[in-house]
Formats: sequence, structure tokens, C-alpha cells
Amino acid sequence: MLTMGFVLVLILGAFSKSARAQFLGTAAWDRKTSITINTAWEVPGTTLAPGTYVLRLLDLGEGGGATRTVVQVFSQDEKKILATALGLTAYRTNTADDSVFHFYEAEQGTPGRLHTWFYPSFGSGIEFVYPKRSAGN
Repeated sequence: MLTMGFVLVLILGAFSKSARAQFLGTAAWDRKTSITINTAWEVPGTTLAPGTYVLRLLDLGEGGGATRTVVQVFSQDEKKILATALGLTAYRTNTADDSVFHFYEAEQGTPGRLHTWFYPSFGSGIEFVYPKRSAGN
């Protein structure tokens, strides 16, 4: 009886992981999103030229755990990591069908700083944290 219960728990655990993976899919888990921008922009610590980029949440791999607030910015072909930025969880009251990016207001001649990124249909996203600019920056 005990063995049957243990086997049942193993089967249910395997099914739930498989069902969750099918339901979420890789793109939903890592929030993979492309952004095309026509001006210089910044994520904490890195200024990027105009172009197309791919943003994804950091994946530490099987057994490595995961974090939901570290974002990696990749080249358009996803072969090169251009930036890794730590953020905070941000919340919104209304969800959207598309990714939503908000930028801080930029001074003339300075790159726009990415403020928040929300993935479609999710109530939470990432708020990017920047060091305070000194008077000389």
C-alpha cells in the first residue's frame, strides 16, 4: 500500500511538471521578448545602440535554480549577451496582449533608460534599478 502511494506521487509529480512545461512553454517561462528601438538606450550598466535586441529572464539551467528579476539582453540573433541587469518585481493593475516597455524621461543627448518591462498577460514585470547620477553625469 505504501509503495503504491509512493508510485502514485511520482507519477503525479512527473505529470504536473510536464503539464506545467507544456502550458507555460519556454517563451512564457523566460519571458523572451524582442525589442526594436531607433535611439540609443540603456539598461543598468550598459548603453545600447539603436537596433533589435532580445530580452530574457536569466535561466541558471536544470538544477541551478532560477531568478525572476535578472534580465539578459541579447543580440538580435541571440548569440551574444550584451547586458545582464538586476531588477525588482514591478506590478500593474491591467495586463496587455503585447509586451510593454516604459522608459524614464531622458535629457537631450542622453540615452533613454529602460524603467519597466512587462510581458504580455502577466500582472508583474521588471523594474530596472539605476545608480543615482552625479551632477557630472
